[in-house]
Amino acid sequence: MLFQSGEAVRVGDAVMLHGMAGVVVFSIDDREYAQDYPRDVWEYLGEGVGILTQEAGLIHIVSNDDLVLIARKDAST
Repeated sequence: MLFQSGEAVRVGDAVMLHGMAGVVVFSIDDREYAQDYPRDVWEYLGEGVGILTQEAGLIHIVSNDDLVLIARKDAST
């Protein structure tokens, strides 16, 4: 999945989604999964990314509508 800016969505990215701050915890499309979100548990969703927010918990999305990159996990890379 890509942000509207054209950058790839990566695990660990700080993002805004529908006015909520969150962190990308898995990307099924890119086969990237944070340690606490293992592939064998989440890949059944088929596509998209998982974003962990304080306000709503874990949100699975398949479209980048309203998904904005705030910061990369490691801004130096």
